[in-house]
Amino acid sequence: MSQRYFFRILKIAITLATLAFAGCIDRITGYEISVFPLYAAPIGLAVWLLGARAGMVMAIAATIVWFWADVA
Repeated sequence: MSQRYFFRILKIAITLATLAFAGCIDRITGYEISVFPLYAAPIGLAVWLLGARAGMVMAIAATIVWFWADVA
């Protein structure tokens, strides 16, 4: 495995971990408290570290996690 591939996987893991963290915090706090900045952080990280396409995918994933945290 090349070093470049390893760091790309690491960047993906970091952005997914921040999204999971945001989802857990949102689930704990409930829908009464807005945690939008926590969802914006992994999207911004994905765009910065991985590019626009990854940012779009992360935005869709964040929407799914947000829906799960507030409705489920």
